[in-house]
Amino acid sequence: MKYILSILSLAALFSCQKVSYDCDIWINSRVEEVQGEPVKVLEDVVVYAFYGDTVDYKINDYAQAVSGHVTTSKEEQTRPFDVKGVYDSASGQIIFESLSKPVAVIVVCDTKNEVFGYYQQSIAKGLDLIQVTFMSTPWSFADDPTKTLVVGSWRYRK
Repeated sequence: MKYILSILSLAALFSCQKVSYDCDIWINSRVEEVQGEPVKVLEDVVVYAFYGDTVDYKINDYAQAVSGHVTTSKEEQTRPFDVKGVYDSASGQIIFESLSKPVAVIVVCDTKNEVFGYYQQSIAKGLDLIQVTFMSTPWSFADDPTKTLVVGSWRYRK
């Protein structure tokens, strides 16, 4: 009888574990408008997610990013986002609920300063929440507005 109860307990434990890719991503959106000035919460944002990885897609410019589109790397076709994120003013965070694929490209646009950033997020089965920070630094493009700034896994452009 003990043996059967042990097996039933293990079966119940495994059946309660989350085995999907449904995961929330919370992004702290921040801006340092002038170098050395205090960092502030960035409220003026537009955010999207595309299922796939950065090899599959490219973002040609700010106008494309803010419109919620990417260009496919192989076919050179433009396509719209898969999931739109929501800015929550109470927490100062961008929230994506229930991303449901193992890999997503996350795009955040600072609409006040016309800076966008993107990165690739892998999602493991059973993971409930991922938290990251988007940091817009428009001053860093003053010398070359066409450059790509790499900070951690984020790529920032104007």
